[in-house]
Amino acid sequence: MSRELDNYVKVEELEVSGMAERVFYDRPVIGAIITVLLGVALFLIPSIITKILGVITALGGLYALLIYRAQKVVAFYEKGLIAYKSMNDKLGIYLPYRQISGWSYKRTNLAVQNAIFTVKNNDYVYIETPDLKPMKKLLEKHLPDKEMTAEGGKRK
Repeated sequence: MSRELDNYVKVEELEVSGMAERVFYDRPVIGAIITVLLGVALFLIPSIITKILGVITALGGLYALLIYRAQKVVAFYEKGLIAYKSMNDKLGIYLPYRQISGWSYKRTNLAVQNAIFTVKNNDYVYIETPDLKPMKKLLEKHLPDKEMTAEGGKRK
């Protein structure tokens, strides 16, 4: 029976060699930029209500871009990856590529996508990310032929 891995440890305690090839964060940059632009567009409409909504919308987007502390989601290394605990990037699980038996992804809503990593005993780790496309390229590089469908079969 498969279960979600929950044996997160402090990242400093993980035995990872080398520098991270790429680190992914949970900050939805494209969505925040669109929010700022939408706020500016609303502000330009000659109505007091839309100007107020425009300022509030633009400030929300600026907060996401400039103030919000982005959390690490996953880091790719030469021989494995670190999947960080949701909402706490001080804790993580190191998964060597040789132990990962498959990976898959699914879109949960417009802003969030999930990547699921299955290890040899069918246990799994999943991460949430706003943009899976650049991560998918690294997964295809490090884990070729291990992409799986949502039902668990290998993709062609």
